[in-house]
Amino acid sequence: MVQVMKKIIALGCGCVLVMIVFLSAVSADVVSLKSGRQLGGAESFIYSRDGKVVIVDASGRSETLPFKNISSMKLDAPRKLEFKNGDTLHVENVALEEGMVRFNSDLLGQKAVPLEEVVAISGPAGKKIPEAPSRIAEKPPTPPKKWRGKSQFGYAMTSGREDSQNANLSAEAVRESRKTRLSLNAAARYGESKGEKSVDAQEVSGKFDLFLTDRVYLYWDLGLLKDSINLIDLRLSPGVGVGRKFITGDRFSLEGEAGATMIWERQVLIFGEKEEDSEWFGRVAARFKWKLGEWAEFSEELEILPGLSSGDEFRYRSVSQLTATVTKRLSLAAGFTVDYDNDPPAGVPRTSTNATTGFILNF
Repeated sequence: MVQVMKKIIALGCGCVLVMIVFLSAVSADVVSLKSGRQLGGAESFIYSRDGKVVIVDASGRSETLPFKNISSMKLDAPRKLEFKNGDTLHVENVALEEGMVRFNSDLLGQKAVPLEEVVAISGPAGKKIPEAPSRIAEKPPTPPKKWRGKSQFGYAMTSGREDSQNANLSAEAVRESRKTRLSLNAAARYGESKGEKSVDAQEVSGKFDLFLTDRVYLYWDLGLLKDSINLIDLRLSPGVGVGRKFITGDRFSLEGEAGATMIWERQVLIFGEKEEDSEWFGRVAARFKWKLGEWAEFSEELEILPGLSSGDEFRYRSVSQLTATVTKRLSLAAGFTVDYDNDPPAGVPRTSTNATTGFILNF
């Protein structure tokens, strides 16, 4: 009886050991969708190609999903990552969370990079990759738009002890490719207070970026401004420099630029005469966007212009804006702009501010 019990125990231990070895060899790749559905698991594996995730089940059938449908992903076997800059890494413990690909590398240790920097994630070693997915869970991708842009309109009127009205209109168009980006802007502002004109300005600008790498670019820009209230009959500002994308995530983005700008200006003097002047400025600028949630976004543009020809010249501009999405095309916006010039025309304050509210139409 004792001998029989020993054999049963030995047989049981052997079965447990076989099960442990078997389970450890089974892939447990898992992907969770934003809809709450979970795919993958035992005997299946997951990899990515062409900007999509492919889930292959035990029978070899595959399903392809776009990354925008995925909430998180965990891959248990060692993988090879391919990056936009051409680098490759052999890593372990690959996971996708909140738009970041996290992994362990013998070379780099624990690391996290934005999803858009990763071109492909290989399947586990020894797994046969299907030549093509047998079923595709999405519509064929539509070709990207050549142009994208937005227009903004706002109007405010007050009455009572002091009557005032203000209107602003602006438009922006951007055409971006892998190597270039062209931005065009136009804006007009008008306001009255106590029956007298208080705001009257129009400006247009264009900017061309030539990308040397995915992040670094050269830029050329040109701006035109007319502001009768601040006695600027015409301002012309061509510039050139270099820029870099520091952060390119879904929630945060940050770009910085450094260069030089020449400002030619024709000012209206107190007695109606006009005076022309030109000055070279250094230029340091930054653009920051923060997606606060699914329906709101905050952006900040900062430009600092120290004088190069004369140490007395200094200019500064800050543009802040908060937008709230109403529909796919329509948003509400509130903005605040601060302009500073330490050597303005006579009778014009050094600091001017402009607050705007209105609607944004995206196209």
